[in-house]
Amino acid sequence: MKKLSYLVVLLIALFVIPFGVLADEAADTTATEVPVEEVSKEVPIYFFFGDGCSYCAAAEAWFKEIEAEYGSKFEVKGYETWYIQENADLMQIVAKARKGTADGVPYIIIGDQSWAGFADEYKSEILSKIDTVYEQDVNTRY
Repeated sequence: MKKLSYLVVLLIALFVIPFGVLADEAADTTATEVPVEEVSKEVPIYFFFGDGCSYCAAAEAWFKEIEAEYGSKFEVKGYETWYIQENADLMQIVAKARKGTADGVPYIIIGDQSWAGFADEYKSEILSKIDTVYEQDVNTRY
């Protein structure tokens, strides 16, 4: 009789446990999904700069100038590289990963495009890239 009860417990364990594990895995999958309404549509602009760099200051001033018209479309994420070594290292790692170089600042990244330095001719390219990335589905941007 004891052997029969052990056999019944073993059979129950063999049939119940796998279904419980599958249920937990399904619950975990849905828990990691982020609802679209919670994802920001703003385009991140990664802005590596040096404190005291005149080109960087010009780029920063220009980003502030366009905030009235474009401010809801982008967010500048700044990284000072002259006095914060971790940010300088990060800039080099990012540039290398993008198969490019970052020989100086400012180094601006929007989506799959980057600019080394800052000049008036970059402004229209940057605005166009902001618009292009902003119109993309946030889940398939990069």
